[in-house]
Amino acid sequence: MSCRAGAFSSCGQLVATGSVDASIKILDVERMLAKSAPEEVDPGREQQGHPVIRTLYDHTDEITALDFHPREQILVSASRDCCIKLFDITKASAKKAYKSITDAEQVLCVSFHPLGDHVIASTTHPVIRLYDVTTSQCFVCPIPSHHHKKQVNSIRFSPNGKYFASGSADGSIKLWDTVSNRCF
Repeated sequence: MSCRAGAFSSCGQLVATGSVDASIKILDVERMLAKSAPEEVDPGREQQGHPVIRTLYDHTDEITALDFHPREQILVSASRDCCIKLFDITKASAKKAYKSITDAEQVLCVSFHPLGDHVIASTTHPVIRLYDVTTSQCFVCPIPSHHHKKQVNSIRFSPNGKYFASGSADGSIKLWDTVSNRCF
């Protein structure tokens, strides 16, 4: 199936991919590299095993975005099924999310805060959502004039977590304060 989203874990050992068929695959980077190495360089590469170490199935529509928790083995996913899902990838037998947040709109992008306590999400609606990972409480900017005019296609926290940036189909890029959830 066609891959629509991808993300590296913070340690760089794992890659997650999300597809049109609603599946999420977790791949081992070392196994991927060994699999792609020429045989004369690494004749034992078949002994390394398959690069896909887990496949997750809990969405019902195309995966649009993925992001790994900055410190823990948790993956957040976004989908056109209007859900944000959190997966604990330390549990080998777990194929389903341990937490699901349902939105009214298709979710296009997600990003973990650098501390891992919040996830920011953009949807086909112009209002950006900030979710508390523990309580699933949603926060939005209280000033309507700060919102984008069209869907938000991209969103990402700054490395220090004080700000986040958003890009919209309306052609605008906005910088936001994480604490007040207001646009500069």
